[in-house]
Amino acid sequence: MSFNVWYGNGRFKEIADLIQDQVNPDVVNLQEAVNIQPAGIMEELNKKQVGEWKLANNFSTEHFWCGLNAYRADRWDLEWHKSVPYQGSRGICGARLRRKADGRRLCVWGTHPIWFSGAAHSAEEGVRAGAAAMKECAQGEGTVSAMMCDCNTFDAGAVSRQLAKSTGWEWKIAQADAYDQIYIQTGSTAVGGGDVSGHGAPKEIAKPAGGGTIEPGAGPRGCQANCANDKWAGADHPPVYANVHLG
Repeated sequence: MSFNVWYGNGRFKEIADLIQDQVNPDVVNLQEAVNIQPAGIMEELNKKQVGEWKLANNFSTEHFWCGLNAYRADRWDLEWHKSVPYQGSRGICGARLRRKADGRRLCVWGTHPIWFSGAAHSAEEGVRAGAAAMKECAQGEGTVSAMMCDCNTFDAGAVSRQLAKSTGWEWKIAQADAYDQIYIQTGSTAVGGGDVSGHGAPKEIAKPAGGGTIEPGAGPRGCQANCANDKWAGADHPPVYANVHLG
């Protein structure tokens, strides 16, 4: 799940209710969750006593506008994490998770680049900044990578192409609604995560299996306090989500 909560939003319980009750994800990437917001959202999620929630990436002013990954610690173990600053106080934050049930590994990344009118180059810069860390995270056979963002561009195709160019992997858009997007590495790469050597039979390592947007027509977007929306738990963006089957 990808959720730009809006940096002025103090409605932590409503955010937690939306995440848990409407989507129930294993991982949620929180953009614009700054200062006290990340801890406040985690506290409210854990008060619901549905599962145990933890942050994989801690908030830092060095990557003030990073997408922070939160995950179900009762379902996944955290193995690795890294945050890469770019564009001044922006950043791309990643974590490698191992699923308790079967040992499958997932690298999750989140970012929120600077907005420029009508351009995808800002999000593409974020992908380029994070590519080396993405490859570092993906070492190990069968590790799947995903990226979630308020990418500040409608051009999800351009971001997907940059992901492929920068990593050498195949990617699909799992869900995209305006600026809010989720990408998943799907395969046809050599088995072995970060090693794209061309050896070995192509293998589909993950498959998007549907997704959606929470109340996409609920109102205007992106105007901060002027369009904070009850349907989006006080955010000015609708969160998006995707179901993914790991191969």
